[in-house]
Amino acid sequence: MAELPPTSPGGEFFQLSQLATLFAILQHTSVDPIRENVLWKTTVDAAVHLLCENLQSTWSIEKLAHAVALSPSQLSKLFAKSLGTSPSKFLREARAHRMQELLAATGITVYEAGRAVGWTNPSHAARAFRMVFGISPQQSRSNSHVSKDYLPT
Repeated sequence: MAELPPTSPGGEFFQLSQLATLFAILQHTSVDPIRENVLWKTTVDAAVHLLCENLQSTWSIEKLAHAVALSPSQLSKLFAKSLGTSPSKFLREARAHRMQELLAATGITVYEAGRAVGWTNPSHAARAFRMVFGISPQQSRSNSHVSKDYLPT
């Protein structure tokens, strides 16, 4: 069987040019913005749920993106568009809020609270906590005890 010339219909270059044309058409096909936004929101919601339910896990943008079947750059863009923040900042704030809850409600140490939310280094935990709340974890604990125990007469 004789081979077709590369530029003739059915030839290798002809097929590639047809494929390129198809991709160009698909690229310019309009997408329903409502459907696209719902898909984005669902994906970001899934990522947020994963982070919040697994604060103690070691997360990277690559690991999170893989979990929701997106590229790291696409996930970062969706977070920024949907929540106005990055996945890492969202995780830091979620961990800090949970750590604050643990410190207010339990007698565990700052180190234990930090570990419970995924921070293995106490210095890093204290710095991240301070970035979110503007005070140290110890000050937060003291403030929560004062506000709970003090009742004006």
